Amino acid sequence: MAERVRDLLTGEDGEIAPSLRNLAEAFGSVDNPKSVIKWLSHSSGARHLAALARGQAEMTHEALDAFPQSKSTVHVRHMLVHAGIPQRSEYLERISPWLDQLLAGQAKDDCNLIRAYAQWDVLRRARRRAGQRTFTYDAGRRARTMIRIALELLIWLQERGQPLNALHQGDLEEWFFTHPGKRSYMINGFLKWAHIRGLVGKVRLNAPPREEPAVFLEDDQRWRELHRCLNDDSMSLPARVAGALLFLYGLQPSRLVSLKANDIQQQGNGTYLMITSGRLPLPPAVALLAAELRDHGRIASALGRATEDRSWLFHGGAPGRPLSVSGLRRHLNNAGIYTIAAHNSALIELAADLPAPVVADTLGIHIETAVRWSKYARRDWADYLAARISDHQGHREP
Repeated sequence: MAERVRDLLTGEDGEIAPSLRNLAEAFGSVDNPKSVIKWLSHSSGARHLAALARGQAEMTHEALDAFPQSKSTVHVRHMLVHAGIPQRSEYLERISPWLDQLLAGQAKDDCNLIRAYAQWDVLRRARRRAGQRTFTYDAGRRARTMIRIALELLIWLQERGQPLNALHQGDLEEWFFTHPGKRSYMINGFLKWAHIRGLVGKVRLNAPPREEPAVFLEDDQRWRELHRCLNDDSMSLPARVAGALLFLYGLQPSRLVSLKANDIQQQGNGTYLMITSGRLPLPPAVALLAAELRDHGRIASALGRATEDRSWLFHGGAPGRPLSVSGLRRHLNNAGIYTIAAHNSALIELAADLPAPVVADTLGIHIETAVRWSKYARRDWADYLAARISDHQGHREP
């Protein structure tokens, strides 16, 4: 394995580039060298790494962006970050190379318009968000969907031989008939941006009312599930910790995977989870479980194990990276934990007990979201009291 790694990482001058020496040392410390030999023999990522080592491209994120964007390329990027090149907001920075692939082969005018919309509206907002808090997988998926929906509208208009500035409300509703679903309403962002620039008239889809949460757990069931997370050794450790935080605070997988190891902090006699601008108190049993995951959770990556990289709370399969959202959801699903009902139940209880600004600050959610949950909680509490009064009157002695 050491010979294969040396051959791979040696440049034209016969030396391993300084920026790759940490990576070579990490390879030399893995606990399963056969897995490395297999990867070197069959992965396109290894070929990308060889090209970088031989000076065919600089050792930068931009150089990797020029390669076909596959899982292998993403894995190589994580390896290089692990070896020392600067970290970046990956879910945000993946959008630009993805956009290049999306627009390949499309009409020139459509490409120019979509690039302008992506650059000056979608990505501008995304970078502002990334500067304020972690840019998550879900945030990246939403940004890509907004761009893709706009392109779908332009392609549809092109097939009809109709320019964008001739789009009328009836045309838009006809397009929606062929593209039904909640995501199609994201076209309103593009239409607003285009209207401000005089590219289209004032048209928009009237979005349906926001669906209110409808799936909840009974209190007894929620606490039984929390107890199971704390005591059932047959569940995976990531599922137990994620489940406990989900049942307590409604933290979704997309937020949990962004937690760092140092987000668990001891302050005085208490243990807290630092999240965005707030801190969540962890009951002792939950704190012990989270500390076990932080300090002893399995690291799937051979390179990650070699360097004992424990910077994340939920360790991922790529070196130096957290568990993916889909990976954490698999852990929860395998444990029989379904996030929607648990998330709704935790949030509505917090909203019933605490003022909306406190919920927003504590959980790091938008104040409008917290206010909306407070309204749900007040309505449900009022319905509960009305039902109790009605029941009491129905059983009153004559």
